[in-house]
Amino acid sequence: MRVTIPWSMVKKFFVSLAVIALILTVLFVKFEGKKEAEIISPLGKNSPPKTFAQKVASVFENKSKLQTQLENFVRAQDGTYGVYVKDLNTQETVQINSKITFGSASLYKLWVLAEAYNQIKSGQIKKDETISTTRGDLYQKFELDIGEENKDEEISDSLDDATMQMITVSDNDSALLVSDRLGLENISKFMKLNGFKNSNLEGDPQTTAEDIGLFFEKLYKGEIVDRDSSTQMMEILKSQRLNDRLPKYLPEEITVAHKTGELDTFKHDTGIIFGQDPYIVAVLTDTQDPQTAAENIAEIAKETFNYFENKPPSKKN
Repeated sequence: MRVTIPWSMVKKFFVSLAVIALILTVLFVKFEGKKEAEIISPLGKNSPPKTFAQKVASVFENKSKLQTQLENFVRAQDGTYGVYVKDLNTQETVQINSKITFGSASLYKLWVLAEAYNQIKSGQIKKDETISTTRGDLYQKFELDIGEENKDEEISDSLDDATMQMITVSDNDSALLVSDRLGLENISKFMKLNGFKNSNLEGDPQTTAEDIGLFFEKLYKGEIVDRDSSTQMMEILKSQRLNDRLPKYLPEEITVAHKTGELDTFKHDTGIIFGQDPYIVAVLTDTQDPQTAAENIAEIAKETFNYFENKPPSKKN
């Protein structure tokens, strides 16, 4: 059977092709007619010139004012910065190098905290359980160096107090004590089940700004273990005593639930700022000047706070 295509449909098809060709031609002339400019990446290093396809895509890219502000700020810094920001009501999100892997430093203690509450819920451990060992035995298990004079010192604490200390003052002995009791394989299993696909505990723990942002979003939604456990963990994070980064330039009445991390060239702070909307701010850095990085994290938090607080409150409030 012979099929006849109406002339009107054929005409519309060719008109559409002509319009597309005209748009591409205009864009090509607009971009290629100009001298190529050197592009500076958010990492502060020279990047190759954009291709024509990348330039066309950029025409349709709709960056928020905050995305532009933070990109400009990060671009001006030395070292590498990973940034993840998300308004938990409106879902507005800013990501800069958010998938780049950093040494987690003490951010791994977030996963330890979560697995502790997972095992508390399942009845494998109890909050008031006392955990004891010698410093030498504990450090040997994690292949860490320790002086001879300290190896026989006993380390003992309740699970409840140890989890509080490893978060609020980032106590390393407490974190190792709890990690040993829980089992590293169980902590890793928790991470995998919760979708932190770019984070690991093997060797030197690693993570990304995006994965940490996901952790805080799930915690806010009550999805880390369960609602009650998430609420208890959030309260611990609100009791953080290391406040030289995210909260530094925020008003005193603003609550921040957060966890810091620092080791060698790494300096991090990540958490939720409870402004008129709650929003995640996760900033991971790898620089030769960690003190400047700490100040820059505080500046990023301030810029983010000012941006969201000057917007109309979301309908969820």
